[in-house]
Amino acid sequence: GQLAPDLAEIRTSITDVSNEITQTVNKKLEDQSAAIQQIQKVQVDTNNNLNSMWAVKLQQMQDGRLYIAGIGAGIENTPDGMQSQV
Repeated sequence: GQLAPDLAEIRTSITDVSNEITQTVNKKLEDQSAAIQQIQKVQVDTNNNLNSMWAVKLQQMQDGRLYIAGIGAGIENTPDGMQSQV
């Protein structure tokens, strides 16, 4: 038999303006699909402070239902001091 290529689509975009990297990987198989998106971002806020964040989002379609999970973390310099979130 023939061996068909079975590759997931991978997309990466890098933005110099906001110093952001977004990477998305997705795959379809018949009526199913799955995707993972990762975002890394460092930016300067209006008070000239650096803020950074990282996040990942996963989603999967199965039997017409969409399932989503994700997690993120960030650090920002606020008037009350450095704040971090997960």
